[in-house]
Amino acid sequence: MAKLKILVVSKDMGASEMSMPLAELAADNGHEVSLVIEGLAAENYDRLNAWRAEKDEAFLPVLFRGTVDFRDFPFTLDAETLVKKVNPDIVIVTMSSPINLEDQIGKAANTFGIPVVALNDFWGGLTRAKTAKADLMLGIDETDLAAAHRHFSHNYISAVVGNHAVSKARRIKPSPEILYKMLDLKHRFETIILFAGGGPEYTGAEIKLLVGCLQKTPGSWVVIKRYHGKHANRTAPNVNTTWREVWDSQFAPLGDRIIELPTPEGDAVATLSDCTVSGFSTMMTTAVASYKRAIALVTPETRKSLKAQTTLGRYPLAMTGLVPEIVVPTNLAPFLLEMPDKKTVDYWLKPYDPALALREIEKLFG
Repeated sequence: MAKLKILVVSKDMGASEMSMPLAELAADNGHEVSLVIEGLAAENYDRLNAWRAEKDEAFLPVLFRGTVDFRDFPFTLDAETLVKKVNPDIVIVTMSSPINLEDQIGKAANTFGIPVVALNDFWGGLTRAKTAKADLMLGIDETDLAAAHRHFSHNYISAVVGNHAVSKARRIKPSPEILYKMLDLKHRFETIILFAGGGPEYTGAEIKLLVGCLQKTPGSWVVIKRYHGKHANRTAPNVNTTWREVWDSQFAPLGDRIIELPTPEGDAVATLSDCTVSGFSTMMTTAVASYKRAIALVTPETRKSLKAQTTLGRYPLAMTGLVPEIVVPTNLAPFLLEMPDKKTVDYWLKPYDPALALREIEKLFG
């Protein structure tokens, strides 16, 4: 088919894990790909371009780079002027939270009659579009597409392309350094638990619930705390400290049973831990896809944020039975002994297929 001029817009880490393989594949297949990036996605794309340079492959050109967080470091971009100047054949936007340039540029593409593809990385994320209307919605599974179908009334095409967290879990090769650190912990503790934090509107409530659970849980366990990189170093209102410091103080009652493991290999930690606990972090998907236990911490704040970000009333992996839910302080020991069934995991969690995503996009052009 004719080569396409493709504009890719991405903001969050998970969003970029979906858009990067697609952008790279499209470029390697001869399409002209350019980028608009902001947030944690920018770091990911920098790494991708560095790898391409090492392989003597062409960079994916960045047309505009926003700040690491538009809420703390605001910036402006005339989306219509950019889209008009680039004049792409198609615009691919990921669905970050909170959404920013992805929605603005998607809407600008709508204005000029340019097809828009919404590429999603988490259940219900397709509903984050506020003003842009996608012509093609690419979701991680049927549950994801069903949420979009309930939310939108305009005509669009949709397809399931799989979940990046599943693909990543299956291909992770932990570094010798992280393997040594995790093995050292395993020699000292029977059970390694990873806590994966999220947004400030609910992470504190989850920590309170988790601390209450662990105070009831016997045995030799240790918790690796891992806060979300998008939020941990932001300043918490009214206390003049970062959210990291606020959350650390909540973990203080557990003393040296709580540790931090500074490493960029967060997903590797999830695959090597015995259990990952969180509200609805993607790291739980990574853990389950690695056939490890995950436990969902359910608080009113967690449910409210999940609903606001995805329109979903309940964490999808809990609905499948793969992930138990904890709503009150509970002895976690019985849950830590149970591993998810491999056949059930493989039935519900499908790896991301960027080649399928590219085919669905190319089908729009005959």
